[in-house]
Amino acid sequence: MFVRPDHIQIFARNLTNLKDQRGITQEEISRITGIPQSTIACHLGGTRYPGIDILVKYADYFRVTLYELTGIERLKDIEKKTAGGIEIDPQAKEFLDLYLSLPEDDWRKKAVDEILLGLKKKTKDKGKDE
Repeated sequence: MFVRPDHIQIFARNLTNLKDQRGITQEEISRITGIPQSTIACHLGGTRYPGIDILVKYADYFRVTLYELTGIERLKDIEKKTAGGIEIDPQAKEFLDLYLSLPEDDWRKKAVDEILLGLKKKTKDKGKDE
């Protein structure tokens, strides 16, 4: 998985801020989430970027949205057009599968829905301005 270096640094900064705001240690995060402490240290230091499964664990633990955690404003290049139809990027498919597996009343699903509605509105409004 390729992640831009600036996204890694934004994620590391956001994770560090969440940890510091709550006054908790890496050990506490590890104990509750099951994420190895060495992995957490790499994420906090900006040397590794987690997969979606770990991102969801962090979001659950800190009770934030994936957007708040990663700082990434939008998912791009989700669909790649091919001659035979549409091919879904593997990372986007993983995210979509995870999203679809969540119960309708799950706060994470509602947060993603709100982000998507905001993006639709922003795109619609942008079209009116042109």
